[in-house]
Amino acid sequence: MLNFEYFDASGNTVAQGVFLPVASLPGLEADELAPAAADKESKAVLAVLTAIQLFLLSNPGTLGFNLIKSTPTGPQLDTINEQFTATVGYLANHANNSMGPVPLPTTGNFNGLGGLAIDDVFPNASKLNAEASTGSAGILIPSSLLVTHGSPAHGDLDVEADSRLWFGSLVLYLASNVVLRNAQNASAIVSRAIGNNTGATIPATWTATPNPLSGIQSSELPLLSLFNRNYAITIQQLIDPEDQTLDVNHI
Repeated sequence: MLNFEYFDASGNTVAQGVFLPVASLPGLEADELAPAAADKESKAVLAVLTAIQLFLLSNPGTLGFNLIKSTPTGPQLDTINEQFTATVGYLANHANNSMGPVPLPTTGNFNGLGGLAIDDVFPNASKLNAEASTGSAGILIPSSLLVTHGSPAHGDLDVEADSRLWFGSLVLYLASNVVLRNAQNASAIVSRAIGNNTGATIPATWTATPNPLSGIQSSELPLLSLFNRNYAITIQQLIDPEDQTLDVNHI
């Protein structure tokens, strides 16, 4: 179960966190976040993953983070399964026993590129303290939930700055906690998975001069290791041919 806060209209937060207005969540309507809406978790997950996928599709080049959507498959008449797969890259530095996102380039034509800001993916997203007004319908993602999955602390978040660690912790949190359909629980999530860490080769373009794609220095390469981790969530949707609509199949 996701411990998000859902608002079908403006309201006051309980926890501090990042608020995503409903207008920035594709396919989601305010009334679908009402307290009585049993399927709001499945709908929220679909909207959040779709927003990330659509942004990255139109804006490729983020270093160490990607999220793609599979071609829909139909297990039975009028239903389709869509799998969202996120790949998160981490750079390990053996010199100081640290781990973090791939550093952004500081020189060349790609200086400043490669990051991923929260408000780029979710326009008008905001960092809110507890008991703050949301100003509109939407979803609050409490910072405490993501800190335990690798996100920076709430006070260190900046929705206008590179937030790849926040996105990485978000997909890990979703893949770990979203309600999975089974005999006891209704859900539109039919599978979820957290992959193993896999080693990767640091591309030569990341240190190529004069326009490196990253902030890695060639001299640092012997002391660095790159690895990726995949997270997958499959959401089932129901097609209504009479109304010509598509919605989560929450059963």
